[in-house]
Amino acid sequence: MENLEGVKLDKRKAIVDLTRRRPITLLDISSALGIHKNEAIKYVQDLLKKKIIHTVFHDGQNYYRSS
Repeated sequence: MENLEGVKLDKRKAIVDLTRRRPITLLDISSALGIHKNEAIKYVQDLLKKKIIHTVFHDGQNYYRSS
């Protein structure tokens, strides 16, 4: 189980790193990490809840940025 938690933390860290570089869409996140959109949603929602990232609405799309 410890290994699985490490993977989850790595994916969260990767998302935070991506959002630090530039605003990024959910589709971009899932593509960059090679994960399904639903898995990306789970990680993004957790990071939003913890206020580590936030949503920016631009040109009809949600983008995520590091807080």
